[in-house]
Amino acid sequence: MPEQAIAFVTDPSLTNLTPHDPSDDLAAAARWSNVPGSLALHGVRGLGGGIEYALAADFCAALIPRFIDTRRPSCAQLEEALRRAMERWAGAHPILRFTGVNGRIAAQLPPAEAREPWQGFGAEIDFFALDPEVYPKVGGLGAWTVPYVLFITPLGTNGRMLPGSTITSVDIIFNARSCYYLDPGLAGGRCNHFESLALHEVGHALDLHHPSQHRARNFDSDANPLNAIPIDCQDPSRGLRLSPLIEERAVMNRGLGEPMPVIFALTNDDLGGRNFHYPICPGARTPAGRALAGALSRTLRGIAAHLVAATRLTRLFLFR
Repeated sequence: MPEQAIAFVTDPSLTNLTPHDPSDDLAAAARWSNVPGSLALHGVRGLGGGIEYALAADFCAALIPRFIDTRRPSCAQLEEALRRAMERWAGAHPILRFTGVNGRIAAQLPPAEAREPWQGFGAEIDFFALDPEVYPKVGGLGAWTVPYVLFITPLGTNGRMLPGSTITSVDIIFNARSCYYLDPGLAGGRCNHFESLALHEVGHALDLHHPSQHRARNFDSDANPLNAIPIDCQDPSRGLRLSPLIEERAVMNRGLGEPMPVIFALTNDDLGGRNFHYPICPGARTPAGRALAGALSRTLRGIAAHLVAATRLTRLFLFR
């Protein structure tokens, strides 16, 4: 049976070279490529070893004092909240998963002098907690997400090459001056629910964005933002069209500067966007076993042969 989805927005920076015509944005969507091998073991960025993530060494020390919970959380509790947020995006998906690599790969922002930050620094997703004086883009927000992509065709989770570009690295920066809480009972104030904010940011790391900010680039199959629609696993964009109507309860439907409320569940909207980017067909799996070395070699040759341009994307505005 086809996967189900409702309205979603892809990265508004990726316009398929037609910025005034959003109707073909789906052809420029960014994805993690379903190549074999892992970053920690093989130096390969992609879904093969899970999306590998690391926390900056000072992440917990910088954030814990910013929590308003009566009993401030431990570092282990913050790490567990991040893990739960990632697991919600991976839930019931046979290929998409997240792998912690703390102690094996150090989180690292691209150096200021880096000419090709899209080649990747640190783990595949790095979590930081930085002061706006150090990282100005996080000022006034709860967090800010920056993905880096290569303009090369990704291998889809359906086993086919899909149009668009390949995500190689993502930095998620929490504002070390914002306030947070873990206890859902503290909702309603000006602070961010940490786990829900992480859930939103990880959605950005998968190439999902704010429908409320980009209604003109919102996709659905009809004018009803609540009903489910089939996604063709072989051709994920088939049947989708622009629609300004959105799902208000979606975790990705947040605005810049708004405190992040408590949202534990992903809506059909959120999961539909995930399934468009990472479609599943029966039997589709990451190449493994004896095919690994050959597939890695072909992947690297393909990057060398097809890389024509790359860009740093900074439109992952995290809000609060």
